Amino acid sequence: MKDLSPTEHCYGCGKSNPVGLKLEVHKDGQACVARFLPTDMHQGWEGMVHGGVLATLMDEIMGWALWQNQIRAVTGRLSIRYYQPAAIGQEILLRGFVHSRRGKSVETRAEARSADQSLLAEATAICIIP
Repeated sequence: MKDLSPTEHCYGCGKSNPVGLKLEVHKDGQACVARFLPTDMHQGWEGMVHGGVLATLMDEIMGWALWQNQIRAVTGRLSIRYYQPAAIGQEILLRGFVHSRRGKSVETRAEARSADQSLLAEATAICIIP
């Protein structure tokens, strides 16, 4: 399998993807962080971010946590717990990190918070090293 690395057309972070999320991810210690401002294009129910978009954001930030820790892996299982709706037009703060590693299995975790630090959702992924 070829080396996994970010690409310009990645849906989550690619700058050349016209319909992508274009996340700008930064390292914060062992974690990765990003901010995302959802627009009407990311809407599910009126005024709320679609849950699938929120899932994608958390999957992306966990993937970057793997990348920053020099672990080349892909998501095998993603589990999300939603606590409250994320509002369109209100910034979402994302944080992801590697929780543990066992052989070819890596557990990552992420959280999405509102600008006032209210917890919107948490995610856990079991990632597989090919």
